[in-house]
Amino acid sequence: MFWAHDQIMGLLLQDKSLIYTRRCILRLDPSVPEKHSEIVRFLEDQRDKIVSLWKDFLARAREVNKSSTESLLADAGDPDDLLCCLFESILKGSATDASLDRIVSRLRLPESSLADFLLEKSCLLMAINIVVKDNSDLFANGQEELLPWLYLQQITDHIIKKTGIVYERVVKHGGRAFCQVDEHGVIVYANPKMLQLAGREELLNQPLSALFDEQEQRMINESLAFHGEKSPKLMVLNLQRADGACVPVGTELAPIMISGCHHGGYAGMVDISGPMESTMQVMEQSPLGILKTNTHYEIIYANPRAHKMCGLSGNMKGIPVESLCPDRKNREILQSQMKKRFENGTASEYEIEITRRDNGQRVPVMIAAMPERNIRGQITGSLAILRSLELEYAAEKINYHIATCNDTRDLLQKFVDEIANVCPFDLVVISAYSKNLHHVRSLFCSPEQEQRFRWWVMPPDLKRWIEHRASDDIFDLENFLSRPEWKALKENPEIRKLLKAELYSIIRCPIWDREEDQSSRLVSAVTFFRRGKKAFTEEDKKRLKSLPLVKTILATLHLEEKRKLSFRFKLIKKIFAACEDMHKVANLITSELVGFYEWNNVSIFRIDERDSVYRFHLLSQKAKDDDPDYLLPPHYKQRYDQGVLSHVYLTGKPIFTGNVKEDRDIKDYYLQGFESESNSELCVPIMAYGKVFWLLNIEDPLENAFSSDEVEELQVVLGEIGVILEKAFQHHFLREILQLASDAIIVIDNGWKVRQVNPAVEKLLGYPEMEMINFSLEKIFVNQDDWQWLKRGGQISGQEIQLGHKDSTVVAVYVSTFELPQEVGGGSVLLARDLSQIKRLEELDYLGKLYYEIAIQTKTPLSLLFKWIKRLQGETSPADRQDTLSKALKQLRKLTLTYDRLVLYDKKEGLVPYQPLLADIEEILELLPGEFPDSEWQKVLVTKEPDLPLLRVDIFQLTFCLETIISYLLRAASQESQVTISVGYHDGTITIKLRGIVPELPSTAAEIGTQASAQLTETISDMALGDAVIRTFIENHEGATYKRERQGDVCEYYIEFKAEKERSLL
Repeated sequence: MFWAHDQIMGLLLQDKSLIYTRRCILRLDPSVPEKHSEIVRFLEDQRDKIVSLWKDFLARAREVNKSSTESLLADAGDPDDLLCCLFESILKGSATDASLDRIVSRLRLPESSLADFLLEKSCLLMAINIVVKDNSDLFANGQEELLPWLYLQQITDHIIKKTGIVYERVVKHGGRAFCQVDEHGVIVYANPKMLQLAGREELLNQPLSALFDEQEQRMINESLAFHGEKSPKLMVLNLQRADGACVPVGTELAPIMISGCHHGGYAGMVDISGPMESTMQVMEQSPLGILKTNTHYEIIYANPRAHKMCGLSGNMKGIPVESLCPDRKNREILQSQMKKRFENGTASEYEIEITRRDNGQRVPVMIAAMPERNIRGQITGSLAILRSLELEYAAEKINYHIATCNDTRDLLQKFVDEIANVCPFDLVVISAYSKNLHHVRSLFCSPEQEQRFRWWVMPPDLKRWIEHRASDDIFDLENFLSRPEWKALKENPEIRKLLKAELYSIIRCPIWDREEDQSSRLVSAVTFFRRGKKAFTEEDKKRLKSLPLVKTILATLHLEEKRKLSFRFKLIKKIFAACEDMHKVANLITSELVGFYEWNNVSIFRIDERDSVYRFHLLSQKAKDDDPDYLLPPHYKQRYDQGVLSHVYLTGKPIFTGNVKEDRDIKDYYLQGFESESNSELCVPIMAYGKVFWLLNIEDPLENAFSSDEVEELQVVLGEIGVILEKAFQHHFLREILQLASDAIIVIDNGWKVRQVNPAVEKLLGYPEMEMINFSLEKIFVNQDDWQWLKRGGQISGQEIQLGHKDSTVVAVYVSTFELPQEVGGGSVLLARDLSQIKRLEELDYLGKLYYEIAIQTKTPLSLLFKWIKRLQGETSPADRQDTLSKALKQLRKLTLTYDRLVLYDKKEGLVPYQPLLADIEEILELLPGEFPDSEWQKVLVTKEPDLPLLRVDIFQLTFCLETIISYLLRAASQESQVTISVGYHDGTITIKLRGIVPELPSTAAEIGTQASAQLTETISDMALGDAVIRTFIENHEGATYKRERQGDVCEYYIEFKAEKERSLL
């Protein structure tokens, strides 16, 4: 365009007549406008010609540059075009701002340029110059010819001020760095801001790409080269300043095309370090990895977290992103995902494994990636956010191990291996604490060192350390131990080992039995060590504590509990299997306890209460590794009043001590029984049936060798063993009863087949034990009614039946049966007692009772007969003799009646059965005189109250009792003494009182030898024998009582009966 403008101006200036005009241009000052209406009028008249010439010149210019003149030709002849603006300027001295702004607005269109305007002005001036030259007579004054040119120049100055000068100032003095480059990318112009941004005094003749790194140079060169694209490329680049600093700049790059020709290009830059700084800070501090790549799949940015995830400490810029996945599988995934970004422009999220550069370890990551675009929507790169899945995968694997591992050591080994992959360490120790925090033991240690499976006492300073919550994480152990409150820990052997190994950095994770609160209990701890000071970071701490440490350790402790329960279960199972031999049971307990708890000696003592001196006898013992120095003599015995055994036996409570020589409660009665020294002792009673059955004694050379948890566990185990011992005792007891019982015992199943018998069965029925097994029970029942009753499920509480002997004889037995619970297989147990001996004994007893009753009931009549017959010798009166003989005959009839009753003898009721009737006591008393001689009855005085109520009595038994008592009293009475009978009634009771004189037996030898003494002795003896029968007869009556009292020579008998309420009952 500038070339076409200069060519037209040259044609104008070639005319010599215009030389003067050029000079006048330099002298005329159009700032004071003059009115030249006649010139304007002339030009208006020549308007068509001017426009025609103007278009012709523009058409000729179009041949040179078509694209720059099409818009101008379209606007030529417009009422508001440059020609109208010229007329207005000549008439008024200057064009109005409105007219000028219309031209400026047209110049601001994307398809117009300032060069187009200058060409348009030059073509118009040539057209006017030709018209003026053809009418030179009208322009006599040379200055008038120059007015159109002058005013067009004035308009041009105003247009340039509103456009070109503004643009120039913006480019040169604006806040945006700008530079122009030639076709080779060499800077031909750089504004001051560009120099300032680059930190250089001069940039001319320097390649623009030299200000950027190698990766960005290619992008710059590609953007400045012409590829047919009209729009510039926008991107963010990093400008390398002269001082070495890197400045992020928002850059606009585009080639310059003029008249279809490439004239280099330009670059506009803005320092975006300020706005980018906050974004960069966020990315730099992000806990997630962030990577940015260009369209060539090269990394252009990586934050620190991404460096660490990839195992690179240096600059990652320019590294192909595919190099992070050297294996084929993950590389193909990455390539597929990158294609989505740069070809499809889509974002995605996917899992992949990247390979660390430092150790070659594969790290699972989740990547969220999206394309980066410029303001025109063009893809300029990719942004990827990397989230490591190491912890998630590790936690998932640990949870899997928790669910599948059944062994404590196996679980902890896998747990530690998973942690080592995400957070390396030099040593890890997993400890368990007793409930009172007095003891600790090592559950696991890696690398494996000296393993301590036993509990060991925790020093007070170490206990205070683990309870001190602020010391969970120590980054400098030496500095920590220099504090006054922890100086004592330096002397602890375990701490000294750590210092010697330079394990100064510690992360300790305490494990509580539940959510940490006031009631929670510290049960364990996982402690990680690294060599060096401050070797652990806060990130390491977070990573460790984000893993399921608590869950794993609690699961481990649960497995330990299961191991203990399994030990107890197997021990009990073995004891059950060995309970036939109690010595074997004791050996089993000692060996199993030593094997599980690793104590040095476990002994069991039995108690022999028959031995008054040496009551405790060694029953079983076991030493760790069978060490003879920790074994007692084979037949060791201990006095009942010495040692710890005695104290536990007497109190029934366990004793355990950590130092037998220093414990003031133990040292006075402790007995040393081993060749080697023992320091700790634990003695626990094994109880059965509420008393000490055995004594379990444990000794160990370590001080404080037993934790409270072990004592508690052992008491539980021994409690279970005590229950088993009770059952074993019952088993032995029942077995001995079964073997030695004289009664036959037959166990029957639900099919009425014999399942088990004792030896007495063979003796009773003649069938050997083996022959009785599966024998049908029906075959031994003689009476099928008994069998059917039993078969229907009836239970016999005690019944006499008959069973068949093997030799076909019949055996009378007393049978009891009871059913066994169906839960244990059902069936019944039949107990059969042989009645042959019992019946013989019962028969002898029956005969004895029969003879006794005969003797008692005949004794009184015989005594009376003997007395009365002797009296007949001295009686002279026939009437008296007659009376005495008649009464004697009655006694003889009683004797006959007694022997007649032998035929009707009842085993239960005796010779005289009890037959109560309603009777009047007065009638019974009226019958008594007829049983005694008158001479005898004269000594009897009977008194009674009137209207006595009736009695329900056996008349024979009551009469027999009264006759017997009266006869005894009369036999002992002297001629002057008297026997009294009184009957009274009070409060529903009738009382019969018989009173007489019965002298006491003589005490001197002279008196004992007399006839009177012999008769008295005989009488008292008969009274004593008859007293038992009298008492039996009286007690047959419900509510009746019999009592005999003696005061000196006076003997009184009291018989009381309950009276009936009404006499009308008779």
